[in-house]
Amino acid sequence: MEAACELAGCAVESQIVVDTVGTGFTGTVNRGIARIYHGDICILADDCEPSQDWLATLIEEVDTYKLRKVWFAGPSGPCRTAPQNSGRPGDYRRPRIVSHVAGFCLLIKAEAIEALGKLDARFTHYASDVDLQWRGQRDHQAASLWVPGVYVEHGLHQPRADWWQHDQALLSELWR
Repeated sequence: MEAACELAGCAVESQIVVDTVGTGFTGTVNRGIARIYHGDICILADDCEPSQDWLATLIEEVDTYKLRKVWFAGPSGPCRTAPQNSGRPGDYRRPRIVSHVAGFCLLIKAEAIEALGKLDARFTHYASDVDLQWRGQRDHQAASLWVPGVYVEHGLHQPRADWWQHDQALLSELWR
């Protein structure tokens, strides 16, 4: 699925990669990036319904950070990641740099994909998005931005025990 965003008179090319049930988030995203990626940004969207102007707002907020390299941005929404899960529609709090934002709806700048490559295929479903952002921070001093004023509904899934345990153990092993 392709998306174009008009912001301040200039078009931003983007691609939206949507997870398909049963295939695992990481594999689906990597296949999508390999098949359709081009443009300035890539959006990961997993079972979510974005609010109006969500993409333009995320891009605008990322672009306001001139003194800090921001490669990732995410909205508020029902997820397990704090503080994103504390946001509500109409949230007035200002955007802020966080450890990571959940991949259920994640803006990734093209330079991040160029520098970091795809998601780590050793992850099945959970934590590959966190690993990507942490690699960006460690290797390129790139930040992740949470934008509370953008709210995206998300079909919160229950962790599948085998995927959850495997992926969490791998994340712990890689980032001790």
